[in-house]
Order: sequence, then structure tokens, then C-alpha cells
Amino acid sequence: MRERNKEIKRAGKEKYSEMPKMPDIALVIDEIGSLNGALSINRQLKARWEAVIGKLTATGASAGIHIIAMSQYGTKESFLPTTARANVSDAVIFLGSAADTPSDRQYLLPGFEFPHRTYGVGQGMARIVSAGKRWESPHFFETPNFK
Repeated sequence: MRERNKEIKRAGKEKYSEMPKMPDIALVIDEIGSLNGALSINRQLKARWEAVIGKLTATGASAGIHIIAMSQYGTKESFLPTTARANVSDAVIFLGSAADTPSDRQYLLPGFEFPHRTYGVGQGMARIVSAGKRWESPHFFETPNFK
């Protein structure tokens, strides 16, 4: 991230997207709830993780580094630390029963009310801020299901 930001600065640009040969990088973290659970038993590792992910989410986007964090649940304990969560709100997708549980949504989609609904496999709610004004508020979302 630091090297990419230096390269952008040397080129006299403000954003990585102005650099024609600088690709996007996605950091995918699956089962982040399990990671947080494992870190909760070691304060030093937890503090290190929170510092690193906080810094990465705060300045990584300007360098073209994007965080994709996944969890079975949308609770505070199952997701990114508060400092990082504020910087990765571009897209939130809830599938299945989590989309209908207010306690699961309260940290990732605060301020939005949803009617009760039963969701099928691959169905839920999504909010994708960078996809235009329509998606700034949560909408029904359905993923493809390949068998």
C-alpha cells in the first residue's frame, strides 16, 4: 500500500485510478468472525490486527486496495473493528435469515427498517454505495445459484 501510494505521488496523480497500469487489488477475508474469535484470546495479536486493518482500510482505497470481508453473521463481534468498519461501507450484502434479523443488521446497515420477509437460498438485502444513487439504500438482492 505504501509503495503504491509513493508511485502515485511520484507520477503526480491523486488516485490510483488515474494510473493506467495500476490494477485494483482485492483482499478477501472469509470467516472474519472466526478470525476475531481466535484473536480475542490474545490481546497483542488483536491490537496488531486492529491497527493493520484500520490503516489498510483508511488509506488502502486510495491505492486501489479493497477489503472484502465475509462472515456468517453481521454482528459487531463477527465483523471488522469499528475503525475499519467506517471505511469499508461501500457494499453490504446479507443473505438468508441474517437479512431478516435486526440484531445482525444493526452494525452494518444502521438506520434502515425492513419488513419481515422469508428469504430463499441466495436471497437477501444489499446496499452498494458506489453503484449509484438507487443502491445507496438497501434493496432486495439475489445471487446466482449454480448446481
